[in-house]
Amino acid sequence: MTVDWVSPDSIIRAVLAQAPCGPDQFRVNGCNVIADEFPPPKPLEESTTWLGPGNYDLILANFTQADETASVKVILSSAGCSTP
Repeated sequence: MTVDWVSPDSIIRAVLAQAPCGPDQFRVNGCNVIADEFPPPKPLEESTTWLGPGNYDLILANFTQADETASVKVILSSAGCSTP
C-alpha cells in the first residue's frame, strides 16, 4: 500500500488492520494490526505477504491542525498454488 498527501508539513499515520477495526478500537489496542506506518518518509509505503482472505480496515490519522487531502493505493496480488 502507498499513502501520500499534499502538504509536506502534515503528519499522516496509516494503520492497516484486520476488520473490524475502527479508530476507537485502535485507541484501546483492540485491533489485530498488520502495518502501522508513521512519517517520515513521505509517501508511506508498506508491503506484506501475510494477508489471508478476509476484510481489512485502513485507518488514516492527521496529526496536524490543517485539513489534508490524501491518496491511497492498494495493490493485491496472489502468489498461491495453482488450482488442480
